Amino acid sequence: MDNNLSDFQNRYRVLQEQFCADLSARLEHILTTGHNWLATETQAMPDDEFLISAHKLAGSAGSFGFPEISTLCQQIEDAIRENNSASRQAIPGLLDQLRAFIK
Repeated sequence: MDNNLSDFQNRYRVLQEQFCADLSARLEHILTTGHNWLATETQAMPDDEFLISAHKLAGSAGSFGFPEISTLCQQIEDAIRENNSASRQAIPGLLDQLRAFIK
């Protein structure tokens, strides 16, 4: 049993290290797609790439020990889905908060 737990912990650690190595690029991607979406004349339909990126990072960040990033991405996802004037106005501030996690 201890061997199985140790094996699991080792595999999790490797996944966590990979997540951390990719985190800055994933955050940059969300910032870029978010700013591009906000710059369009109309945001009648949520941008799938922006929405999916925020959704995926919300889940994985929480799983790998980054609850603040998870919460921010969930708030971004919610704002994209709401897609109204107030939610669009909230997104730049949320993106700015995410930027603080880029190393």
